Amino acid sequence: MQKKLLFFFITLLGFNAYCQYCVEEVSVGGSVVSILTKDNKRVSFGENSHRGQIGDGTKNNYSLSAPHIESNANWKMIRQGHFHTLAIKNDGTLWSWGSNDTGKLGNGTMTDHYIPTQVGTDNDWVMIALGNWHSIALKSNGTLWGWGNTRTHSLGYFHWNLPPDQTTPIQLNNDTDWSYINADEHTTFAIKNNGELYGTGAVSLGAPNPGVSNAIRLPLGAQFESNGFYKLSNDTDWKKIMMSPAFFYVMLKNDNTLWGVSYNGINTSGLGTGSSTNGMDYFTDYIQLGTDTWKDVSITGSNFLGIQADGSLWYSGAGLFGGPYTYMNTNIRTQIGADKDWKSVSGSLSLFKGYWLTKNDNSLWYFGTNANLHSQISPATIPKQVYYCGKASTPEYENDIIINLYPNPTTDKLFWSEKDIIIKKVIIYNINGKKIVEQNVSDNSINVSHLANGTYIVKLKSNNEINYHSKFIKK
Repeated sequence: MQKKLLFFFITLLGFNAYCQYCVEEVSVGGSVVSILTKDNKRVSFGENSHRGQIGDGTKNNYSLSAPHIESNANWKMIRQGHFHTLAIKNDGTLWSWGSNDTGKLGNGTMTDHYIPTQVGTDNDWVMIALGNWHSIALKSNGTLWGWGNTRTHSLGYFHWNLPPDQTTPIQLNNDTDWSYINADEHTTFAIKNNGELYGTGAVSLGAPNPGVSNAIRLPLGAQFESNGFYKLSNDTDWKKIMMSPAFFYVMLKNDNTLWGVSYNGINTSGLGTGSSTNGMDYFTDYIQLGTDTWKDVSITGSNFLGIQADGSLWYSGAGLFGGPYTYMNTNIRTQIGADKDWKSVSGSLSLFKGYWLTKNDNSLWYFGTNANLHSQISPATIPKQVYYCGKASTPEYENDIIINLYPNPTTDKLFWSEKDIIIKKVIIYNINGKKIVEQNVSDNSINVSHLANGTYIVKLKSNNEINYHSKFIKK
């Protein structure tokens, strides 16, 4: 037992992850992050006070170190929007919660819901995508459905007679060969089985399509099709598309090459072309962004973060960090670190809020700033591990959560940051695993002035039976 404890302490001293979750999927919204784990949990944290989009029945905020945990969740897919959430269960049923001011939850009402509520009774849903004011979903039979705001044509051009807010799913056209969907603020994108790329909706870029107010910008040669969408390219090998809130797009083709386009040179530093403007106007050109192949890519604000086929991580853009971190502004794709075991990347829907990544070992990492996330994590100019995946050294510590301590190093008092958690007992060990202090406490601090200088491990026992731990240095 002593050897196991010592191994645990040595392991703890070498990393800063909060706790153990083996990540299956990550979804990042405007202010909430949700992960699905391999042991069937949904773990969510962030700013839930807006519209209850975490789905715990409250509007409480949650941190990385004390997230909302739903066990036996049975979720297959989850997507966080700015203020609403959609998820598909393993049985193919569709559920929603959070903000519903345009009917975007699809449950027949315009009332916010703070717990998951089933959308209809169908059980053949396979993919979901969220805009600010609308929702899109794909069924296993290849049909495309949508609901929410209809005023910006984000549900296509076949529904002029619909109310401004569609509160239940409607089929957007008669096509049955859709295979991929994505959405941003007011826009919908869809790809067919044959690789054709389509879009509909509105973005705030001025100069609309002829005769349509505030419509999606079109590339040269785009054609309006009988399915109510614009065909955006004559190529037939598209795989994935996404749009930044700062008005540039990146796309992947089936050969995993990277392509991009920007309106009139706006924010093209995120495209990594080596220039802050590239002269493209009105989406007249799709350009290939280098010859590398990519495993996964994401964008947020004026930034791009992608994982190449060899597992390496690359960044370009501006404004991700701001303030003293302007040295991270670059219009050339730059490798971040030397690791080559990155698996997936997901960017925030809102400007300047960073990226969440997974590695091949299913651990969770963070890169960027921390605006509006109640997660107690400082800006990370290199990826920072926040959840790890792997067996702990002993069952005693398997579910412990690492907590922030301050000031650290300290000379007298040591505080912990979770003021909303009631700690009832503190245990302090030296680095050899020997118990030095065991003390009941009534506030969020303990006096350690009597300890010899050195490194210690502290274990905090809370009133809700959750244990926390971390390391600190006494000077």
